[in-house]
Amino acid sequence: MSTEYDITNETFLLTDEAAEIIRVKPNTLRGWLRQGTGPRHIQAGTGHRCIRLIRKSDLMAWNETRRSERRLATAGH
Repeated sequence: MSTEYDITNETFLLTDEAAEIIRVKPNTLRGWLRQGTGPRHIQAGTGHRCIRLIRKSDLMAWNETRRSERRLATAGH
């Protein structure tokens, strides 16, 4: 199964850039991406030479969901 991306007028970020925007360490974001719990992304290559591109709009939506879930979890305690 392939996913098609319309890259017209879209901003894509490298993992390090995305991590800086959401204020986490790049390795933390890489771990979430590997585990499948991070934002949607495009992956090119495998192993340590793998490049992941994250659409900025996907990053922002995912981060807002993550922050909301954290707020709910802390409010319940």
